[in-house]
Amino acid sequence: DIDLQFRRNAQCCNTRKIPFGVCWQSYAFTPEAAEMEAKFCLETIEEYEISLPVCLEYNYWSLQYGKTNGMEMSLENIQLILEAFRKRIEEGGYISGVFINS
Repeated sequence: DIDLQFRRNAQCCNTRKIPFGVCWQSYAFTPEAAEMEAKFCLETIEEYEISLPVCLEYNYWSLQYGKTNGMEMSLENIQLILEAFRKRIEEGGYISGVFINS
């Protein structure tokens, strides 16, 4: 779900010419799911001027979600997930970033 305040805040920043970026909480547990999240993220932000990075947030809850869905959340799998999101975001013309929290 999109943060209830995102659209209001994004519009206010654009109206007031305040630079901002996006932090997208991920629950992807496969690279394909990360690509779909990136696509949805791009669709969500397309009407706003985003001048700072679009970051993927991958944290404890992301890992737990993957584990409860039967995925091995190895470092290799996580790297593939992060790379899939990054690639799609950069193809959309944005600077990408990652925020990792345990």
